[in-house]
Amino acid sequence: MTIYLPLLTICYILCVIISGYGRRKQQEFLICLLLLTTLAITFRDPMTWSDTQGYLNSFQYHTKDLFTFTLHDPMASYSERGFYLIGVVVKTFTENQRCYLLVVAALSMYLLYKDLRRYAVYPLIVLCLYLARFGFGRHFVQMRAGLAITIVVWGLRYITRRQPWRYLAVIICASLIHTSALIVLPTYLLNGIPLKKGHVVIILLGALLFAATCRTSIRTNVSLWAVETEMASSYTSERQTVKSQGQGLYNPMILYQSALLLLLTFHERKLRETTPHYITFRNGYLYSTVWLIVLSSFQILAGRGSTITATYECFFLPLFIHLFRGRDRLIPYIALYLYIIIWLTINIHK
Repeated sequence: MTIYLPLLTICYILCVIISGYGRRKQQEFLICLLLLTTLAITFRDPMTWSDTQGYLNSFQYHTKDLFTFTLHDPMASYSERGFYLIGVVVKTFTENQRCYLLVVAALSMYLLYKDLRRYAVYPLIVLCLYLARFGFGRHFVQMRAGLAITIVVWGLRYITRRQPWRYLAVIICASLIHTSALIVLPTYLLNGIPLKKGHVVIILLGALLFAATCRTSIRTNVSLWAVETEMASSYTSERQTVKSQGQGLYNPMILYQSALLLLLTFHERKLRETTPHYITFRNGYLYSTVWLIVLSSFQILAGRGSTITATYECFFLPLFIHLFRGRDRLIPYIALYLYIIIWLTINIHK
């Protein structure tokens, strides 16, 4: 797995260079990188990447074809019918497990390609950041989440355009792949509120104060909700299992995301000129950070929920390149490379 660091280093250098070329060259190189990523995901070692073997066993032993399946078929490893139907379609044509991984990987990478083309000012650089920060955990391990989140990001434009029904349809589709996609529905409402810099700071401080003073109440009520709705109960158990326990406000990700959010917020004037989706990025990242803070007592629940709109981080970080001129532009490029090294190292050694 250590080979990924030099590979991504070479990839990043090439992406920076090619980002100076025309759109067509960038698009061609982007497609090549995504095709290579699709192959890497498809031919990964199931014994190295957790969860993969569970998905393969589910496909092999619990998935029927289009001629024999029903909507009431029992499933293993997951419960979402939309993801099950993908396996059903694949099994109609082949029982080969690599073909199954190929189809899921291809769908995810195609949607990621559409996301990068539509929302990224520097699509090649964003892809490098995404692979280092989220790519391995999502597409090599959490296949359903990886596919669902690319769908959620694809629907981001409907928030910006204020088209609620289309956004709702996208989220429902994503939730059929992974139920957690429903978590981001409130981000549409958040975008309708004209938040200023001071409001963002107050919301952050309020979330920290609420989480610090109401920790016991939050744990009790969230645990009861999970039991009553039969959702995420293993992540919210009062018995403090490995899955349910959290670091609380000592979670370093809270400081990390809060710092990035404030950096994004206090450079609004210049960054807003670079993309029509600035507010959507900022509000989505605010939502992610508040979710992480308030539910900090539940490690996995907080992480799984916040990671969806934390994806926007990869899209807005390269925007800071526009704050520098001339030789100073080397600073953000180096900073982004350090970001890649740090996150790739963290994810490889998890």
